[in-house]
Amino acid sequence: MALVISFSAFSQDSERSNFFKENYTSTTTLGIVGNYDGRFSNEGESKIQKGLAVEVNTLHGLFFFNYVSVSVGLGIDWNIDRTFWTLPVLADLRVYFNEHGNDNSPFVFLQMGKNIQINNVFKEGRPVKLGVGITLEESERLQYILEMHKKFKEVVFIGERGFYNVTGFGVSFGIKF
Repeated sequence: MALVISFSAFSQDSERSNFFKENYTSTTTLGIVGNYDGRFSNEGESKIQKGLAVEVNTLHGLFFFNYVSVSVGLGIDWNIDRTFWTLPVLADLRVYFNEHGNDNSPFVFLQMGKNIQINNVFKEGRPVKLGVGITLEESERLQYILEMHKKFKEVVFIGERGFYNVTGFGVSFGIKF
């Protein structure tokens, strides 16, 4: 009896391990966002600032139902116009049109996060990104990624007692394992 129970437990652990191996996904992207609207609360609603932002994100997660990936990760974002940095913790939801994003699969995604404030270097706030993309398959375990997205970002400046809202369109290039 104990032998049957131990084989059953081992079998379940093996199935769980296979699930993670087969469904794990890791994505890293480098993006450029053209900000077309930025408003700083202390300078009035009429002030519009345009500029660029550069971001790098790394996401790690799992596929569910073979077409949906749920990931968490970390990013770093540099807004060139107001010269500030953000360090967002991200949650990412992607829906692929092909199983596991293979075979040059188009996809849609929603990414939301919360910026970690570290001293006066990384600012507090929240980013949201909504977009479409495509994976370009190199092999079953390696794909290149091209994304187009709209990004909304709020950054809080404690010392200046205000916040900065940024809206922009961007493109990202990356790899998916």
